[in-house]
Amino acid sequence: MAETYWFVGASYNSSTDDQTQRFLADGIWENGYDDHYQELVNSMQPGQRIAIKSTCTQKHKLPFDAKGKTVSVMKIKAIGTITENMHDGKRVKVNWEKVFNPPRRWYFFTYQPTVWRVEATDDWRHEGLINFTFNGQQQDIERFLNARSESELEDADVPPTLQAAETQTQANQGSGECRNVIYYGPPGTGKTYTVIEKELKKNYGYVNGKEENPRYRFVTFHQSYGYEEFVEGLRPVLNDKSGTGEVRYEIRAGVFKELCERAREEPEQRFAMVIDEINRGNISKIFGELITLIEPDKREGAKNAVTVTLPYSGDKFSVPANVDIVGTMNTADRSLALLDAALRRRFKFEELRPDASTLSGLKVGEIDVRQMLERINERIEVLYDREHCIGHAYFMALKEDPRLETLASIFRKRILPLLEEYFFEDWQKIRLVLGDNQKDEGFQFITKSGSHEQDLKTLFGNNDHSLNYVAKHRYRVQKEAFMKPEAYIGIYKSDKPTA
Repeated sequence: MAETYWFVGASYNSSTDDQTQRFLADGIWENGYDDHYQELVNSMQPGQRIAIKSTCTQKHKLPFDAKGKTVSVMKIKAIGTITENMHDGKRVKVNWEKVFNPPRRWYFFTYQPTVWRVEATDDWRHEGLINFTFNGQQQDIERFLNARSESELEDADVPPTLQAAETQTQANQGSGECRNVIYYGPPGTGKTYTVIEKELKKNYGYVNGKEENPRYRFVTFHQSYGYEEFVEGLRPVLNDKSGTGEVRYEIRAGVFKELCERAREEPEQRFAMVIDEINRGNISKIFGELITLIEPDKREGAKNAVTVTLPYSGDKFSVPANVDIVGTMNTADRSLALLDAALRRRFKFEELRPDASTLSGLKVGEIDVRQMLERINERIEVLYDREHCIGHAYFMALKEDPRLETLASIFRKRILPLLEEYFFEDWQKIRLVLGDNQKDEGFQFITKSGSHEQDLKTLFGNNDHSLNYVAKHRYRVQKEAFMKPEAYIGIYKSDKPTA
């Protein structure tokens, strides 16, 4: 009876993180499906060899000439020996003997499903794969390249070959449509928090809440950010390490191009380009010709796939279907209506509004934080607009430290400066937002004084009648009010508190 060898995956679908590190640490391999592979797993025997693998396709930077064809690849991450089968269709114990970092790459004869049983028969492909994986031998690439017919490479259960791999690219990358999404809303609504918790920790390389194998890149757009940093460009490089040599220039890939190249090599996984403050950048300058390529139907393997020639390197470039683009946008900086039209057409938008319900039950002494925030935002919507409301995240620190001192610090250092920016230092409107016009003067954050014409005469004199000044009210920030609970209660209660 032929010896049996097992090649098993460590990711179960496009939304499951790579479990390799957990398997190695726990000395196990686990079937992540409840309705697949149980019979195969139960047939695994102690003493049989096992390898953790993943599959992908590769077209560029191959260690041999594939004549422009896309090639299937199987990466061997670790090998070991099965020591015990739990006979639950799910788990076997394994003595993991060797970890390959980086993984060893086996080409052409690969298998995408999670569990692959390989018998040590006289099939030259099986023999070569077993020797490569478990005995450290090199793959006979020439034999695969010189295979005289499709049948020498193909197996009924092993789809990718040199020619068939181009079809495999589309199949692999089609496991979940690419997502172009922008989370937008006023300041403090948890946009970045949502990206981390809802997107990155669920789909892009977190294991048990910890960043194990990140499959994303994070950038922040600004007015100086350009195509050279995002896609590719010329970078200055010194000829020696002393810092005194001549400067030469190299073509370097930008963050998005690097991510796409990695995603192309691991099509069974999803990757994300996270762009914070996406509306602050010059979209045409940053994306260039790639603004067309990010559309779902223009991606690699799609019906209307588009490839462009990059201007610096001359490389042919397209965007893989397994790259998602996730952005955040602060509507206080720029309205959605003013956003670049080309960007609007290519993204879906998810609005994040201030959610005062997250502050339900939160009190600082007698101050109801939820009611206070709701009333502030109601007034801002009337005096300005809904895009400049104040988010609940500003007050989340009170959940850990519900002291008046903490609330006072939030108001002095964050809320008041934000209102000054919103209303261009129109102190009368700021007073209305904070309800100071309804409070006793001792509890007003911003006090208002009279015109003081006599003081103005002292400042400017009264002999020059050509000086046509207009007496204005004076406003002052009353620091003492920030430590008075009545000042905050007065924001949402109409009864005028008295000193």
